[in-house]
Amino acid sequence: MSGPLHRQGQDAYDGIRLWVDHVAGAGGVTLGQNRSNRPLRLVALDDASSASRARENVVKLLTEEHVDLLLGPYGSGSTLAVVPLAAAHEKILWNHGGASDAVTEAGSGHVVSVLSPASDYLRDLPRLVRHRTGARRVTVLYARRGTFGASIRRGVEVGARAAGFDVVRAIAFDTPLRDTRTLLAAALADSPNLLVVAGRFEDDIAITRERRLLETVGTVACVAAGTDAFHQELGVPCRRGDRTEPMGASSVRATFDRATLGLVLL
Repeated sequence: MSGPLHRQGQDAYDGIRLWVDHVAGAGGVTLGQNRSNRPLRLVALDDASSASRARENVVKLLTEEHVDLLLGPYGSGSTLAVVPLAAAHEKILWNHGGASDAVTEAGSGHVVSVLSPASDYLRDLPRLVRHRTGARRVTVLYARRGTFGASIRRGVEVGARAAGFDVVRAIAFDTPLRDTRTLLAAALADSPNLLVVAGRFEDDIAITRERRLLETVGTVACVAAGTDAFHQELGVPCRRGDRTEPMGASSVRATFDRATLGLVLL
């Protein structure tokens, strides 16, 4: 797997590969009225974090590999790009990595999403943090590009206002992040009790590394903190009480791939 999300890509591919191997060991997947077992063939194509490559991959999977089920791709932009192709070929797209609300709002009957909409990920976090710490000021840092970060922002804003926060701010930034300290200076201007970060993996890491600047913030929540690689990059163990919080209980951990995959029933 390649591209900005290669870590998540490899994790997801390994997980799907394990499932396919498990099915093979059990004699295949049971289908049909006669409950016969059918073997599976997994076809994985790297889209290198590109929506256009994802479209090319899906065309190949559908027209050359003749897959029965599409898995992925990861990323809301790539997912939105391939939804029409799945619908045109009347194939199910198993969406495990496009969490932006835009995917849900597209409303295709050929998409099965296993993720909560991104706006739900941290919607209840402000209420929880206020209950535990009395926080009343929140700032959201989110990636300007794409729809995922904006969905996270909307959810936090709705949750913060419902929880009675006095100050609710949102600051967009360009990714990859170039000047972390300048961004944090703007984010900390109102002395937030809660700081939410929704960028790419590297952006979240760069911001969290500035621990000294974040010492005045009671709670820092990063969407990327749901992955094991996040804590490995920071060189700290993943344990309860860390300043980096995983995604909300209503969501699936962010360890899915950036590849486009298809399954063929043999």
